[in-house]
Amino acid sequence: MSDLKTDLFSQFNDPAEQGKNQHTTSVAVPSMAAAVKPLGDNFPIKNALAIARAAAKPLTKSQRETIVEQALRSIEHLYAHLFLKRARHAYDPVTALQRLKRVCADLDTDLEFHTEMLSIFKRLRDIHTGYILPFPYDRLVAFLPFTVVRCSQNGSPESQRNSIVAGILPGFKHDTFTPGVRIVGWNGIPIDDAINRVGADQQGANPNARMAYGSLFMTIRWLGSSIPPDDLWVTVAYLDDKDDLHEIRFQWRVLMLPDATDPASQAFPPIQALSVLNSHLDQSNLQRPVSVERGSLTSRSFARLMFRDTEADDAASPRKGKQSKALKAKRSPKDGEISKRSDVETQFPETISAEKIRCIIDGKEREFGRIRLRHFIYPDTETYLKEFLRVLGEMPKSGLVIDIRGNGGGTIPTAERIIRSLKTDGYINPLPFQFRATPTVAEIASTKTFKADPAELPGWEGRISPLIEDAAQFSLSGHMTEAHVLNDLPDSQRYDGPVALLTDAMTYSAGDMFAASFQDHDIGKIVGVDSHTGGGGANLWFHNVTVECAENQRMFSKLPGGVQLHYAVRRCLRVGADNYGLPFEEDGVRPDTLRSLTEADLYAGAEDLLMFTAQTYLFPK
Repeated sequence: MSDLKTDLFSQFNDPAEQGKNQHTTSVAVPSMAAAVKPLGDNFPIKNALAIARAAAKPLTKSQRETIVEQALRSIEHLYAHLFLKRARHAYDPVTALQRLKRVCADLDTDLEFHTEMLSIFKRLRDIHTGYILPFPYDRLVAFLPFTVVRCSQNGSPESQRNSIVAGILPGFKHDTFTPGVRIVGWNGIPIDDAINRVGADQQGANPNARMAYGSLFMTIRWLGSSIPPDDLWVTVAYLDDKDDLHEIRFQWRVLMLPDATDPASQAFPPIQALSVLNSHLDQSNLQRPVSVERGSLTSRSFARLMFRDTEADDAASPRKGKQSKALKAKRSPKDGEISKRSDVETQFPETISAEKIRCIIDGKEREFGRIRLRHFIYPDTETYLKEFLRVLGEMPKSGLVIDIRGNGGGTIPTAERIIRSLKTDGYINPLPFQFRATPTVAEIASTKTFKADPAELPGWEGRISPLIEDAAQFSLSGHMTEAHVLNDLPDSQRYDGPVALLTDAMTYSAGDMFAASFQDHDIGKIVGVDSHTGGGGANLWFHNVTVECAENQRMFSKLPGGVQLHYAVRRCLRVGADNYGLPFEEDGVRPDTLRSLTEADLYAGAEDLLMFTAQTYLFPK
């Protein structure tokens, strides 16, 4: 089977390579009409782009130049990672924007202009920093009728990871292309190479993040922040359950999103698209848990894009839902297996979910808790913390797993204050943040209209101006959460038991910061599905916030034509003894132990991953 994957092309072309369990099929062009009809308005990608061009309000030459100039000023004077990106990628976005300003009037179409802007920002490999297209592109999502998840055979970091078809729209029918088949090729390219290319286009900050985001975006692209696919269709090579090799062709289609009703979708339209698609995925064979692995898709915040659930049972599993191995085999649990899982009811299951897990370890029945923090977005910090502490109080004292896989961040003080509840003694150091030390930032920070984060921004000007005279790159450090607030938690509300943390390459931004603080304060060990978290070491502003903060300046103005910009303005630093003061942009947080997801994890609610964590760190021999 490994030869089949590594020598895919020769097997397609050389009959001598075809074993009795391997054969090819002619390329098929399946009809997707029945599958896509329930989704609402959608079109072949070529037609959709033509419609979008006709519906978009044209940009004038002056508007194009204004957009580029505002991006140039923001990157040159505010962007926190400018020096790092120049050094690591031998790429200067300032020079690229200066060039585009000179030639933008000569571009034939607005879509060409938008594509140039996207290309400049995507080369920064920073999801915090991006360009968003105007209507109607910000309401369009290109998609294929299935999703892809990567997993390994046995959980070993050295084992080959397979790309599994996780879910398929129910109206699409095919004899062999079904949930659970393994994809080995994509448009004639080995699947891992194809995923890596897509991940690079989607701004994955490190190799792990590129593979994680590439897997997610193989079959869905929000055209508000993605360059449209070059191909009108894709040809997928895959292995069925008999290891027979097949090939099938899918047409890219584009979904027109309706007006969003929930806060997450309003802020990030891809979430709405993923919700629409996943709500129609073939789930007929799944036994879905109520709260732990899946919440309401239509109300998920950042879920399935920045905060995607990484277990396929939460996104149309290739097999059955959250069944333990023992239950699936209809037998008593063996040593190292789960015997019972009990959901703990939470007020915000789309945000915080929890369960109690009983298992057999070394012949003894053990119990531990699991709390999954899908993001740190909403509700507000006080409400979030109150609910977390309530759930924490219901967890077994014998051990706890905090699961932030797929957590793409949110409100930084929320993430920081939860850390306090997991450490029974000692002091929690607030995470340090730094602005660029530029006259522009100092002037913004000195104005009375500096209202991006009113609770903590006063006093920043004094941390910036003194450094400018010394030609320093960054300001003195400040905090998003004051130390007395961070450490103000009664002992009775702190968890007194062993704690382990689960991360992956889609743990990003405030998720990164949570993992960094967890590790730097020696709260417990981190088990990572990937060797690095996502590497989002900053907080961002949207350009309209900059305009509000700098309303007395002439440097920044509102963007014309409905486009948006956002960029990292403050970088975050580590506080651990071994890495104090180091940034973690791109590098993220390295776990103490690596453990890949297995195919069993996809249908058994991460049983292998949870049991590995429990045996290694909660109940070690």
